[in-house]
Amino acid sequence: MLWTPFALPPLAAGIILAGIAVFVRRLKSVTAARPHAFMVLAGSAWALTYAAALMVRELRLRAFLGECTISLGLVGTMCMLLMALEYTGLGDRIGRTAKAIFALIPAFFIAVSLSSPLHRLFRYDYSLDMSGGFSALRYTPGPLHRPFLAYQVAVTLGSVAILVAFALRRGRRPGPMILLSLGFLMPLSGSILYALDLSPVRGLDLGSTALVFTGLLNSVVLFKGSFLEVTHIARDLLIDCLDDPVLVTDSGGRIADLNRAARLVFGTGDRDFIGLPAASLPPPWGEGLGLGAGPTLGLSEIKLLVGGEDRSWELSNTPIHSQRGGERGRLLILHETSRQKALEASLEESRALYLGIVEEQGDPVCRWLPDTTLTFVNSAYCRYFGRAREELIGRRLTSWLPLETIAVIKAAIADLASGSAESLSSEEMNLGPEGQKRWMVWAYHPVRDTEGGIVEFQGVGRDITARKEADLALQRANAELEAQLARNELLQASLLEQAVRDPLTGLFNRRYMEETLARETAVATRGGVCIGVMMLDIDHFKRINDERGHAAGDRALAALGAVLLANTRKMDIACRYGGEEFIVIMPGTDPDTALARAEALRLAVEKLPFEAEGGPLRMTLSAGVAVFPLNGSDARQTLLAADRALYEAKRSGRNRVVSCDKGLSPEPARG
Repeated sequence: MLWTPFALPPLAAGIILAGIAVFVRRLKSVTAARPHAFMVLAGSAWALTYAAALMVRELRLRAFLGECTISLGLVGTMCMLLMALEYTGLGDRIGRTAKAIFALIPAFFIAVSLSSPLHRLFRYDYSLDMSGGFSALRYTPGPLHRPFLAYQVAVTLGSVAILVAFALRRGRRPGPMILLSLGFLMPLSGSILYALDLSPVRGLDLGSTALVFTGLLNSVVLFKGSFLEVTHIARDLLIDCLDDPVLVTDSGGRIADLNRAARLVFGTGDRDFIGLPAASLPPPWGEGLGLGAGPTLGLSEIKLLVGGEDRSWELSNTPIHSQRGGERGRLLILHETSRQKALEASLEESRALYLGIVEEQGDPVCRWLPDTTLTFVNSAYCRYFGRAREELIGRRLTSWLPLETIAVIKAAIADLASGSAESLSSEEMNLGPEGQKRWMVWAYHPVRDTEGGIVEFQGVGRDITARKEADLALQRANAELEAQLARNELLQASLLEQAVRDPLTGLFNRRYMEETLARETAVATRGGVCIGVMMLDIDHFKRINDERGHAAGDRALAALGAVLLANTRKMDIACRYGGEEFIVIMPGTDPDTALARAEALRLAVEKLPFEAEGGPLRMTLSAGVAVFPLNGSDARQTLLAADRALYEAKRSGRNRVVSCDKGLSPEPARG
């Protein structure tokens, strides 16, 4: 372990966030407390893991801890979104299936991150940079790295937008939500700067440091901002979706809330009546409802002249009590009965004729009022849904259908009522008598009175379950075929990779090297650039095999292959030429640079800790360097030049690098 002061901020952040997680877990009655606790717990683990990573010397462990921080950050981000949804009540609109689908994206990125050593899709070519006064982890981003960053930004900004919009919409002080949002955005900004190599402290992920502020701002919001004191239920789920006008008054008779239907019926428009006396509603409502004197509790019938028309209403007046039993206000719900009664009278005249036409049809037929109250169902409809006629007539159509079907029906009613369509058809999913899924295509059209006004809607359906199941089966077969094709492509790619790779060292094989060098020399000739060729040979390799066994020799070859992979550029081609001989092709490299890079490789191997049967083993290498076209007019001559330089390195004492530009003696013996 290597101590660094840069580890102090993430350590402090981890401790602060862990304490907050313990506190929040005690708020069991608040729905949003659980995801909030998991969010800060993931942040604590992220900070502590990053602090540990800063003090690790070993590259592989450091890289593994780095991928762990990414996984913990993803978990925290997902918990942040769940907390925002639960706190605002929007989570009630999202089913378990949708939440599971949301979780697939971070799960995919976590799997890709933790499996980074197996591919180059996310992050690879790890190295440690000590130039900034600490061991900074450096890496090369893969093609999935930027989509991961975009996902993190989108989810965090979406969570912030949900919380702030909720506070503004509910008329609450936005200050606590803004502080909480800053706590989310600060670590995100630091991590994004680090991922884009724009961090003010090069190589340092300031996101984990910023978690200190996240913990402090969370503490302020929790203890001073009254955050998580109560579970908020989405208002849209309670009264705004009701078709009947709803009015809430406090104990002083002032208006506390009214839904969209009430604003439309009362004619308040966009004016804000919240906090005003209920009797101040536009006429005839303020006086007609008797709000000034306190309306009668329970159900009552009232008649009012609205827009020059006598209309009847059923008024439900329910007291709202506090936990101690005191009355805190009133809940008033209006349901218009005048139009319904008039429609019932006019429809009664044609009911007998209508029943004779449609009652015995084999397809389901139904009719309903604009508020979706069923007025007629034929026998086929009752059989299809397994319900008695008495159970259906007078009941709202949307009270027992699946949610997705309700949404389709409401959209159809809106289109027909607006006049944008005279008739509509749609496919809907319904539930049979035993709860089984059944599909039906429905045709909808409005039923108009003599003046052209819509009085009812009619639907005629036809069961298409067999066809739908066949379509779904075909889709599943196509999906399986596509999956099989994808697996075949992966297998072909794997076989191609095995054909050009040396299985022991993971380097390219001789055949791939020869094809690549011929291609690169042609490109270099057209572009007028150089190609460096480095030929390497493990010193006294035969002695290693003889004295330590062939297993030790194989380990030495694999270790050298790992050094070459870690110390060559992406554009370089490192190959196993044969036996203990290796070749590195370096496009665009002049003689001096090629010689310097060969010397760096030699030093890296000389310092490489290597254990074999019988104790530690020191491994060295000799290298010869040649440059195309300075030392050879084609690929073959350049390889021969590098080979002669390698012979010279062996002859002059081994564990050294010789350039082809130096004077070379006749070929000595190798080993």
